[in-house]
Amino acid sequence: MRYTTAGLMAIIGTVVFTPLEGASAAEIQWRLENPFRLFLDPQDTELHRQAYLALDEEERANPVLAVERRLAARFANGWAAQIYQKTCWNPRTHSYKACDRLKAGYIEPRFHPIVARLANASKADQAICQWRVIPARKGREMAKAALRLAAEQPCHRNVKLDIPYPHGGVLELRRGGERIARQKIKIKDIFIVGIGDSFASGEGNPDVPVKLSDTRTADYGIDPKGRHLAHYPTRAGNWREIGDVQFRRAHAGWLSRPCHRSLYSYQLRAALQLAIEQPQRAVTFVGFACAGSEITNGLFRRFKGTEWDRNRPKLSQISAVSDVICGSRKAVEKEYPTAYGQVGRFPELNELLLLKCYKPARKIDLLMVSIGGNDVGFTRILANAVLSEQSLLRQVGDWAGVFARKRELTARLKRIEHAYAATRKAAHYLFQIPWRQADRVLITAYPSISFQADGRTPCQGTAGMEVYPAFSAAKARLSEGEAFGNELYRLMQRIARRYHWTLVDSHREQFRSHGYCAIDPAKPKDMAEELGFPQWDGKMWKPFKPTDFRPYASRQRWFRTPNDAYLTVHFHAEGPIARKILSYKRTRWAQVVLAATYSGAFHPTAEGHAVIADAVVKKARQILAKYQ
Repeated sequence: MRYTTAGLMAIIGTVVFTPLEGASAAEIQWRLENPFRLFLDPQDTELHRQAYLALDEEERANPVLAVERRLAARFANGWAAQIYQKTCWNPRTHSYKACDRLKAGYIEPRFHPIVARLANASKADQAICQWRVIPARKGREMAKAALRLAAEQPCHRNVKLDIPYPHGGVLELRRGGERIARQKIKIKDIFIVGIGDSFASGEGNPDVPVKLSDTRTADYGIDPKGRHLAHYPTRAGNWREIGDVQFRRAHAGWLSRPCHRSLYSYQLRAALQLAIEQPQRAVTFVGFACAGSEITNGLFRRFKGTEWDRNRPKLSQISAVSDVICGSRKAVEKEYPTAYGQVGRFPELNELLLLKCYKPARKIDLLMVSIGGNDVGFTRILANAVLSEQSLLRQVGDWAGVFARKRELTARLKRIEHAYAATRKAAHYLFQIPWRQADRVLITAYPSISFQADGRTPCQGTAGMEVYPAFSAAKARLSEGEAFGNELYRLMQRIARRYHWTLVDSHREQFRSHGYCAIDPAKPKDMAEELGFPQWDGKMWKPFKPTDFRPYASRQRWFRTPNDAYLTVHFHAEGPIARKILSYKRTRWAQVVLAATYSGAFHPTAEGHAVIADAVVKKARQILAKYQ
């Protein structure tokens, strides 16, 4: 790949100036100190930027996946564990607004720190350079900010300065009292919002995977078929019994625990990539995707999440976005009795109370959406496909609402069009995305789940599902599930065309050879490809020790199997549900089912999210270029 001189300047952030005749040209190089502003520590963004810069030309075709693989090889249990507690997301308040009280601000940034240097300056040259930022606008607020607007130090060293936002300023460089360079700088800050369900939240990929023990096992009692569920892997720690305080404290770590939202979310990874690939462009990202969300309960109505936590979402996702785009202003609660004209068509969306921001502090540049699968019962089809017809577990499934018949699902598919119509109007009237700019809404298609590495042969049998004896994939029912998934995809295609949304779907074909049962034929004995489930036989763990499992290792499958889910998240019911389950020995087995299903089974791995993120990035670049 070749670049023009202008292209290279744009990439590395170099500005060339020619001083007075007889003097040598001075070159200033600058970049944002932290282009991905969600991360509080610039070094966390730099970790990803350096990994990106190290990619070769072939890897840059899918940079998010390539970076994920490099970092996964470097960090045995994932890179997010060192970062997820150092972001502008506050899990106690379920808000990003806390960071607006920081000096720079978040939703309403007041300035952007940059790192500048004099290019080609030699360390042997002890000359002193004087740097100065002249704000485009001055005033009382600028004086209060106490910005770093001037610095004086040896010319070969980097300097950190603050560029006022949004109006910018002039960066001036003097050497020996003589001005040698002068440049106008006005930072472009892209505002990206993410909403949706578990495929957007990062379900199955916690920032900190649960820590398992090689010396302890769990006994879940007798299941309805009389099978003793004993010698299971379990959490490490000093807990005395499953469900006690110490056991609960050893849960997996999440950016948002009730929503199972993590830094591995494809929405966050796409926003991060857009930041690190252009170091002179800032990205402000807010994400509210929540596992289990539907358009009704999740986007429009409050949904508390799939896992119990003291601090649960207080607003629906749409209200949360309305609140955040208001910045320091206050969004107003407003009643919507007819749900944007859907009265009689989708009664669940009638008589809503939603927040509306009348004077947004930020304009949404990109709205990333993944929604609809739960509304039509896509996950219910998967559950139907992997549970034996004779299993008593199906009775529990019906009680929990995880099964649905094909006729019911087809009816849901027809009804969801009205829910998408309401979502479209919310994007315009509440998020204030203009009708003529509706392509700023990027709706992501769901990928194929159940094919082997050849991309044609369906998964079947118990591979990847040994965690519970009743799990067994039926080829016919999986094929039915894939067919229904294709129907949902065609519906999303029609919706995207009708509303002029941007459909992200190039990843669907890539996923065909990376289903939940796929094994790399070139690496059949690679530990990462192992589909089995570890159990203690009285002498040793077979087929591998629990601590040998690496949740974020690169592998052929891009979906979590029930085995993977148990070993990665190890979800256990807490609160009233846990007390009910654990109070009777005859129902303890249900915890195994929860740990294998509510932990993210059949959801994309971190690599899977990276692949989807790459597809989103390709579309996002086009949209941003169109409106810049």
